[in-house]
Amino acid sequence: MEVRVNGLAGPVLSLELGAGEAEHTLVLDVRRRAAQALGKPLREVQLLASSGAPDTVSVRKLQDSELVGPLTPVGSGILDLTVLCLDPQRALAMEAVREDWKSLASMSEELQADREVVLLAVSAHGWALQFASKALQADREIVLAAIRTSGFAFGFSAMELRHDRWLVMEAVKAGGAALQFATENLWEDREVVLTAVESSGRALRFAASPLRADKQVVMVAVQNDGSALEFAASHLKSDQEVVLLAVSSGGFTLQCAAEALRAHREVVLPAVAAEGQALRYASDELRADREVVLAAVRADGNALRFASKSFRSDRGIVLAAVRSCGLALASASDALRGDREVALAAVRSNGRALQLGVRASLRGDVHLQLFTRMSANVIVDLTLHRFLDIIPQVLIV
Repeated sequence: MEVRVNGLAGPVLSLELGAGEAEHTLVLDVRRRAAQALGKPLREVQLLASSGAPDTVSVRKLQDSELVGPLTPVGSGILDLTVLCLDPQRALAMEAVREDWKSLASMSEELQADREVVLLAVSAHGWALQFASKALQADREIVLAAIRTSGFAFGFSAMELRHDRWLVMEAVKAGGAALQFATENLWEDREVVLTAVESSGRALRFAASPLRADKQVVMVAVQNDGSALEFAASHLKSDQEVVLLAVSSGGFTLQCAAEALRAHREVVLPAVAAEGQALRYASDELRADREVVLAAVRADGNALRFASKSFRSDRGIVLAAVRSCGLALASASDALRGDREVALAAVRSNGRALQLGVRASLRGDVHLQLFTRMSANVIVDLTLHRFLDIIPQVLIV
């Protein structure tokens, strides 16, 4: 087959491709040959193809990754292409935004108003929309390209587009927080808000009050991000089903629950099992509950400091805490900080516990010092458990 490339002044290039060769030849290959024939940099040369009947002809820019074969009209062995030579400055700008979208910020107003340059930039990163001209920030196609890479880019669009429901839906699909940039009437749109909180639970903060009181909407939000409970209506913070779903996504969400539920064992246990230090938000009664405290310190030893003070002298609780985090030893009673087994467990977990938590009388203990050195130097290359396998059992009293 033959590929013919024509310019405004006449023929530029003719390529003869052998049988099967067209199926493997890229538009990029032809574009390179055309640039060589014209003596221009590759960035200044574009190839266009036309299709359709003479009275309905359409022209489009070809992509480098396209194959030449499928572009050839059926039953014809000839593919006619048109070469377009770009202004050198414009070509440089297009190359620049392909490599770094932020380069649009330092370009001339003319280039920031160039549709093709801006489209390339926002397709790379939606935030480039902030550097586009006012006219292009109001261009629906440009804005759509921007929000498909970053929903937050909707915040750089023109105000007249903020009421466009379809565009808002596309924005919140990409990033729920884009809901904040929509007009307030869309904050009351249940479908829009549901789409937003499915994408980002904390987008619930931008929903209208009736939807923040809608249990289904809130359930979707807290399932995505438990901390979205903060923005739910008060009565839903007292709803055990909602709060349980929220704390399963993040234990610290317990702080947003109603006081009655923070005293509810079935709610607090999964919360502290997920985030030990969520114990700080439990009721005084549950911070004195051994099962709850044990679950918390197993998840994060540092939760010991939020437990009832009586547990600081509870050997089982303290051992569980220091095995989780050696530095939790600092919250133990003076007596347990002088307990060799407890101190050894703490130092095995974190060598810094020797100086920060172990009672002074034990700091000279050779075994404790050994584990301190292990923690500081050896765990870089070996996990603690692998290393312990080669330590003589006599050292692990």
